[in-house]
Amino acid sequence: MTLGLMARRGTCGRVVSTTALSQAFLATDTPRTCLCSGSARVIVLIAYELNGEPLPPEHGFPARLLAPGYYGTNNVKWLSRLTLAKTRAAGPFLTRWYNDVVEHPAGQPRCNPVWAIAPDSVIVSPAPDQSYALGSVIEIWGWAWSDGAATALDVSFDAGVRWATARLDPPSGRSWQRFTTTWAPKAPGRYEIVACAQAAEGRKQPSVGARNAIHRVAVEVV
Repeated sequence: MTLGLMARRGTCGRVVSTTALSQAFLATDTPRTCLCSGSARVIVLIAYELNGEPLPPEHGFPARLLAPGYYGTNNVKWLSRLTLAKTRAAGPFLTRWYNDVVEHPAGQPRCNPVWAIAPDSVIVSPAPDQSYALGSVIEIWGWAWSDGAATALDVSFDAGVRWATARLDPPSGRSWQRFTTTWAPKAPGRYEIVACAQAAEGRKQPSVGARNAIHRVAVEVV
């Protein structure tokens, strides 16, 4: 499968260095996403073909936005217009739906835009509620990802009380990174295995309450 692409660098902040600009992308004249252009890492692609043919309607004809490293909610289908503005565009997609509610220290919640992909991970093996015989050496593996790559992956075998660093494959473009480790439980019981990815500047997965909350898998040792 091949895509016809037109690349645009989202670096308008370089042109007007004293003004923070946003790019509002509209589908059928309704603002669907808004990407801040203050970061030089933001690269925006506009796809207009699929396998040498115009995009079919279900894939976003006449054009579709692709923002690598951003959540899929920013990959707008049926793109019709691009607008540069000093503030985010108004509309329910930007002010209500595509936001994460974050508790402020003062107690007043605020909304953060759903933009760059936060550090995240998933445990692939073992499967939930899998059973192992005492004395087994259990291989634990899964995937980690983040905009700009994951830098570390920690695993806990006691629901997050103690942590051990897993082996993490080096980044390759924007591909997910595989992590692996082994564990030999010392006693029978029910255990909760937890994975936590870390990205640049020490950003980690939160324990609960977010789209990228740490992944938990319970297993039995008998």
